Amino acid sequence: MNSVIEGDVITLDNNEEYICCSRVVDNKDTYLCLVSNFKPVKFRFAKEIIEDDEISLEIIYDQKEKEYVFELFKDIILK
Repeated sequence: MNSVIEGDVITLDNNEEYICCSRVVDNKDTYLCLVSNFKPVKFRFAKEIIEDDEISLEIIYDQKEKEYVFELFKDIILK
């Protein structure tokens, strides 16, 4: 099963398109940094979930989890 890779265009359930700009594996969890390809530009963090050869994304809304994931991506985002 393939995973989401940098540069992939992803359409979320709300029909908004995002581009995967980076991915980080932390322990057994894979996190994605997504950037919208529309204006105003939006950033989203998502957790990649693979079950039964299907990829799904869980957008992270919890503030503490966002802060944790931001720390994982901080060096990449703030370059």
